[in-house]
Amino acid sequence: TFFIENEAVAIVQHLYPLYTLEIKSTNTNLELNQYAQQAIGQLPFIYDTRTYKDFLDIWGTHVILETLIGGMHEQQALAKDCIFRSTYFTRGLTESELELRLKADLLSQTSMNDSCYDSRRRIILDHRIGGESNVSNIDQWKQSLNSKPALLKINKYTPWSDIVHNSIIK
Repeated sequence: TFFIENEAVAIVQHLYPLYTLEIKSTNTNLELNQYAQQAIGQLPFIYDTRTYKDFLDIWGTHVILETLIGGMHEQQALAKDCIFRSTYFTRGLTESELELRLKADLLSQTSMNDSCYDSRRRIILDHRIGGESNVSNIDQWKQSLNSKPALLKINKYTPWSDIVHNSIIK
């Protein structure tokens, strides 16, 4: 194993947003599709744990009203926490200098060329969400986001209880 204890994790998520999808309506006039209407219509007037559990398992607890769509490049690195505590390991680097070094390490395509630093950190995750997963060139990957975007963030949502108007099945 690389590190068992005494480690710190650094995470960098670089978003490449393309657009925002938004349902332009209020909870009182949100128009549901036929499948959602049918599912709500099948909820019993007398509470049944299994039926409501099935509904929530299939439909979730909330209706999403606004999302951010695009791609993301995510990297995670483990570093021995002694690298942050001792000038012996850091060669006199301050915590802010180490932070800058770690950011540069994760955000750039080139090596830091520092064997002391390199031996005390390991990138454990380097992946992209959205776009063509088999493309290694970052510019080509960005171009592929238009044809294969991903859901990056849910900005706005509302619970089903605010949408269902029948107070008996709420």
